[in-house]
Amino acid sequence: MPENNTNYILTIMLLVFGIIVLLVLLVNATIYFKDFSQELKYIKMEIERSEGSERRYWIRQKRKLWLSLLPFMRY
Repeated sequence: MPENNTNYILTIMLLVFGIIVLLVLLVNATIYFKDFSQELKYIKMEIERSEGSERRYWIRQKRKLWLSLLPFMRY
């Protein structure tokens, strides 16, 4: 009987730890995508107001921002 009790406690502890890790990852992802969204909005605004070489610069910045979502992608 004590072995089942130990397994039950261990399972509960692992479950609680897993939930905490998932919550931390969710909060970090939410913060990251909020910042990403704000940066994308700013770049789109700059693309709309600029022209010529400055516009091409902002389009490159937008492309770099999208590529930053890919893991291990360097620009």
